Amino acid sequence: YQKVLSYFKPKFLLGMTATPERSDDCDIFKTFDHNIAYEIRLNQALAENMLVPFHYHGVSEIVVDGELLDDNADFVRLTSEERVKNILYYADFYGCDQGRVKGIVFCSRIEEAKALSEAFNKHGKRAAFLAGATSEEERARLIKRLESDEEGVDKLDYLFSVDVLNEGVDIPSVNQIIMLRPTQSAIVFVQQLGRGLRKSKAKRYLEVIDFIGNYENNYMLPIALYGDRSCSKEKLRRIVHNNFLPGASTVYFTDVVRERIFESLNKNNFLELRQLKESYQLVKSKLGHAPMMLDFLALGDKDPYLFIQKKKSYYNFRQYADPYESTLSATQGRLLEFISLELANGRRLEEVALLRYLMQHTQIDVPAFIQYMQDKYQLTTSAATVASVVNVLSMQFFKTADAQKYGNMPLVNADAGSICLSEKFSKILANKEFYSYVNDALAYAEKRFLSDYKPAKFYHGFKLYGSYTRKDVCRILNWAKDESAVVYGYRVKYNTCPIFVTYKKDENISESTKYDDRFASPTIFNWQTRSRVNIDSPEVVAIEQPETLKLLFIKKSDAEGSEFYFMGEMLHKQSIGTTITGNKGEKLSIVQMFYEMKTPVEAKIYDYFEG
Repeated sequence: YQKVLSYFKPKFLLGMTATPERSDDCDIFKTFDHNIAYEIRLNQALAENMLVPFHYHGVSEIVVDGELLDDNADFVRLTSEERVKNILYYADFYGCDQGRVKGIVFCSRIEEAKALSEAFNKHGKRAAFLAGATSEEERARLIKRLESDEEGVDKLDYLFSVDVLNEGVDIPSVNQIIMLRPTQSAIVFVQQLGRGLRKSKAKRYLEVIDFIGNYENNYMLPIALYGDRSCSKEKLRRIVHNNFLPGASTVYFTDVVRERIFESLNKNNFLELRQLKESYQLVKSKLGHAPMMLDFLALGDKDPYLFIQKKKSYYNFRQYADPYESTLSATQGRLLEFISLELANGRRLEEVALLRYLMQHTQIDVPAFIQYMQDKYQLTTSAATVASVVNVLSMQFFKTADAQKYGNMPLVNADAGSICLSEKFSKILANKEFYSYVNDALAYAEKRFLSDYKPAKFYHGFKLYGSYTRKDVCRILNWAKDESAVVYGYRVKYNTCPIFVTYKKDENISESTKYDDRFASPTIFNWQTRSRVNIDSPEVVAIEQPETLKLLFIKKSDAEGSEFYFMGEMLHKQSIGTTITGNKGEKLSIVQMFYEMKTPVEAKIYDYFEG
């Protein structure tokens, strides 16, 4: 098309493509003058019934000569008779919708695709091989043989290919896709999947069979399948376990494959600078100018909070990835790090809402702010929480070293119940560049909080099944200081007791900390105190009190990082003194407590922890 586009000089140029995000470094957005009229992702297209549903089966590659196929598997293992029979078994087992199979098989290497197509023919399947060198005429003939239902035509059951059929070809009747290569790119995966998602009169759904070996990039599968752009490991683990897609589409991973994906997720570093810079450049190409965080929510392939996690603020990341002459001082840079790291994570809305309000108005008193939160967000807050918010924004909540790291400048002042911006912060907000970054970070934080905020599932400042660090919990419980370093498993303070549980204990931890913490059912949780505690210990007595608010936070394993899911409030039912074995085999006193979950755990979450 370049010859045509370079000849005409239109005032407005609109381009339409299914593959705007490309892996060949071609800037489609620049070609079309950055005009984006509409954009739709796989999940939305499925929900809108624009594509046929698909049934995805993630099955295990076989072990050949004692080794599981991996990224470096040699030709002999890839084309072995054992592997061919395994592929054919699943191809026949899952079959296709109505009529005969019309399948495309995507391979890693040209010689593999050619050899496997020959092997399929030997086993009675009608197969052919396509390569980059195959002429356009021959490609058209092979595709016609695959699609044809006419009598007398030499039909094909399968076309084997390496990347050739990823895009630019329309074969609506394809009803089975077999993937025999690791997923190197979410873009390519969706392109290949899309070869079978076109609607056809004789097709109700597409069967997808993905053979998953010991591949480094297995973590790409949930990103590609579910279109999740957050690159949050905990979210990806949950969606892999719950297998949710819009409409009639289904996803199934065998247990072995699921564990391989989890292992790949644990090993992968989503904060790799190369990936983040590529994401930044992609959005910049779409816009035609440097993006802000809010632009990524609309146009990006990654949650912009990843940039903050990597460089402490989006401003810092932009200076790294796309440097420009800035007007910001070192103090303004540190304050952006404070707002980005401590507020933009979207764990609590009040700090964000208060700052955004004060950036537009002179001041507000506590009752008016409480009413403002209710009117604008349907969020009920309290005077105690507002006091905590002021404590955080004045940096009194933080450890001395952390406050100094952020510049130790109070952002707000409170006097006689009236709250306003501090004089110093108000003064440096006059810098337009600084103001734009602060406003962008706060607007992003607001959207992040509201994206999954449901008043009916919001308890004591926490979203049910939302994820929180110990530091987040200290702040949201209105504690005066960050005590995350000393909370460990639990802590009783101000009539509150957050309890943190790692559900699957590491085998290498000491015997004295292998607590038997588990769900007996979706409504009953069994929990043990720390060792060397007995039934009469003051902390046990304090926990048992009805007025002590007991909140449960769980992560499945230490591989999930520092964040815990909020499971809800617990009601104490019974305590029993017992013992646990110490590191030297000695018996240590401990208290076993039995709790009733005030809100029964949802089945998908319960299955995730038990699975």
